[in-house]
Amino acid sequence: MGTEEGGINATPADEGLVHNRGLIGEKRASGAYRKWGLALGGGGLKGAAHVGVLKVLEREGLVPDVLSGTSAGAVVASLYCSGLSAADIERRILDLIGSDPEGLGEVWEANGLFSSPRDRLSFVIGSRFPKPFIRAVFSIKGVMSGERVEKTLDRVLERKTFNEVTRPLAVEAVDLHTAELVAFVTPGSIREDLKTRDLVYIYDAKLSEAVRASISVPVLFVPKEYKGRHLVDGGVKDNVPVGILRQMGANVVVAVDLGKPGPSGEYDNALSILIRSLEMTGREMTLIKLQVAADLVMTPDVGGVGHLEVGRIPELIKKGEETCLEALPRIREMVYMTHRV
Repeated sequence: MGTEEGGINATPADEGLVHNRGLIGEKRASGAYRKWGLALGGGGLKGAAHVGVLKVLEREGLVPDVLSGTSAGAVVASLYCSGLSAADIERRILDLIGSDPEGLGEVWEANGLFSSPRDRLSFVIGSRFPKPFIRAVFSIKGVMSGERVEKTLDRVLERKTFNEVTRPLAVEAVDLHTAELVAFVTPGSIREDLKTRDLVYIYDAKLSEAVRASISVPVLFVPKEYKGRHLVDGGVKDNVPVGILRQMGANVVVAVDLGKPGPSGEYDNALSILIRSLEMTGREMTLIKLQVAADLVMTPDVGGVGHLEVGRIPELIKKGEETCLEALPRIREMVYMTHRV
């Protein structure tokens, strides 16, 4: 039992847009509904594609019963489960871009990292690191404290807890000291007979606390301190949290995986290299978990978008829509059991 606090085809998911294992051999009665869950994976800026996926599902009346998310996926899943529609989330993101076209200025300046546009540009293109950044790397726990990010999340998420969401939600992070996978989950959503020993379950947190933990990319963010634990990005161990959805009672599990590699030129700055390195550390395990626990994996074509290309967020949302539209017939078949495989 876990600790409490408070086939996909043989083809790997990297090699195609949509894969599924078809639930071969199951008897299907036409029209019978099956509880289903959607897992949103990490991917930095590319997480905007999740918004496009949710837009299509919402429009088609095929909203998941339970959601899970890691890192960028945790942000979108939490916003959605807080009661915002996909259109609301998209509008807020685009408004944010409009108020800060560069997308990063407010964050950098709030943390005292880049005293001038020249410093900021140098970091982006990778030519040199400003002195505040170097001091941060060698003297403190991370470049950014994350306090301002958490306050913003708390405001947008209306200070809600996991007990106040519109549908069951799970957000994953990793304990830096024990290496345990930590799942922040909606109370009562985990089936007792499906709990596992390799997970720590937390039920009484605020959404903003869980998301702040899940997005805490090592070195970039100071780990989130929560009840004696130091938590970092869930992508370190579970970048696409599909297994937790089974524990939440989902009969059908659909995943959105943003980890497909992009062109080599995409990794031409420090942030992109850092995030890609994090993705690679657990990529093999992610693929294994997808093969074991996911019935269908969507992989939006976002590999060519860099993590600093904020202006391409509308394009990322569109990519998510396109991929979900392609997957819709198969999702319907699995959820409504409309035909025999």
